[in-house]
Amino acid sequence: MKQTLTIRGIKFPIIFNASGARGFFGCGTEYWYQRLFFFFGLVWWWTTFVAKTTTRLERRGHMPLKKDGYRPKKYFPECIYLRQAYRGRILNAVGLSGPGFDVLLDTGKWQKRTKPFFLSFMAMGGTIHERLQDAELFFEELAYAQSEFKVPIGLQVNVSCPNTGQHMGSIQKEIEEILEIIQRIPLLNTVPILFKIHPFLTPALAAKLNSHPRLDGWVMSNTIHWNDLAKLGIDATKIFKQPKSPLWKFGGGGYSGPEVRAIVKKWIQNARALGVTKIIIAENGIRTPWHATEMISAGCDGIGIGSMAICRPFFVLPTILATHYAVWKKNNT
Repeated sequence: MKQTLTIRGIKFPIIFNASGARGFFGCGTEYWYQRLFFFFGLVWWWTTFVAKTTTRLERRGHMPLKKDGYRPKKYFPECIYLRQAYRGRILNAVGLSGPGFDVLLDTGKWQKRTKPFFLSFMAMGGTIHERLQDAELFFEELAYAQSEFKVPIGLQVNVSCPNTGQHMGSIQKEIEEILEIIQRIPLLNTVPILFKIHPFLTPALAAKLNSHPRLDGWVMSNTIHWNDLAKLGIDATKIFKQPKSPLWKFGGGGYSGPEVRAIVKKWIQNARALGVTKIIIAENGIRTPWHATEMISAGCDGIGIGSMAICRPFFVLPTILATHYAVWKKNNT
């Protein structure tokens, strides 16, 4: 019954972990709670591994890391607010802390994986020109590095992390330019490319990009910056019962919670109605198996499990099973 997505000839299970949910390497040792929560049903069977978003160069972000450069130094980092976790609400301002792509590559851990998986990358720079330069250098490195991997890889291009302090400007223009860069590198022709976005890239804009030959799909949605929640009709002060973000000293943080789910669902429905045929992976606010099957009914091709691993670990396996069944049923009726 295991259902798969075939992207550029590569088969991936339809359930993805949200980038960061399993760390850079997915070995179960980066986050202490994953070992503990295993006894509460936190398993990642029949899923596609997606590595935590890396930058090309080292980035300190807001989460102190151990000497290895990729594991959190503290059990409870100050940049992650969990006091609403029991209600399915999490705020984080990690800010893409990591040692950089080359250091991660040099560990050899990705190269040992035996099933196709996704890397995740975000370009850094104060202007779109600087980010595009950074992206081009990364893509060239990746093009030559992929020969070291035992299995095919995909790439999620993160253009929506709210915790980097970058002024993104026109996200549509940035995506278009990145797609053109990727298209100019023949060694990346077989690498599936998904863009991780937020609802501010409207379904209409997604439809305009639908025909680009190097675009394989979308991951909707990243966390939403505290300052942008009101634009989506979400009252953050009511949720957290205080006028400013609990993570204000880190810039506010990005929100993941049940209020975002309805926005993601509507985005998927509108995108399909406007002719978006590329793959859509639904993320953010999925907290139960029923939420996942609801997204499948809305028109997505797969789901991403992220914060559920912290606030609802006992629902992870049931959600995986329910999603596979929902897609199987949809494909056989």
